[in-house]
Amino acid sequence: MKNKKYCPWNRGHELKYWNKNGIRKGTDIYNKYAQVFKMKDYDFEGKIVGDIGCGPFGGVFYNNMSSNVIPIDILADDYNEMGHCAKKIIMGDLYKGLSFEENYFDYVICTNAIDHIPDIQTGFDEIFRVLKSEGIAFIHVHLRREDQLSKGHIHQLDLNTVRSMIGKFNSTSIEEDVDWVNNEDGRKAAYLILRKP
Repeated sequence: MKNKKYCPWNRGHELKYWNKNGIRKGTDIYNKYAQVFKMKDYDFEGKIVGDIGCGPFGGVFYNNMSSNVIPIDILADDYNEMGHCAKKIIMGDLYKGLSFEENYFDYVICTNAIDHIPDIQTGFDEIFRVLKSEGIAFIHVHLRREDQLSKGHIHQLDLNTVRSMIGKFNSTSIEEDVDWVNNEDGRKAAYLILRKP
């Protein structure tokens, strides 16, 4: 699944993005994720929520960092130093494994992150592992053709390929739509709402 033509994601590349454009763009993108996933229709009160790959703002719940929301990112140290998140971001590597026990989260959010890791299937399996039975995962995955690959997005994906990776889950919603993360014509993404049986 990995395209060897491109260098894998690295810390410097991601930090360069945030320092050059991402911080200036702010938190609008998180509002879009919340809208497309219809998150207002879910009850997060008293539930343990993990936002994996949350970025420097802490993810989708950046403006409501209640005690039950855990922002998680492989660049936690760097992002905590930036100081944009109201909570301490926890170090977590979706590819190498998270430090949370099985069946820990009621909800997992993973936006613009799972397709940055070397093996996407490993990422889906790890989300499945840390999610409780009947728990729900909200996942955004870039769908890219070969000519759209980059240092940060090394996987050529389409919706059928993504569907083949989520067989352990019950799918609540799988949609392909415009990938407004990058604001570039022709970019698509999958927006997945998955339930663990």
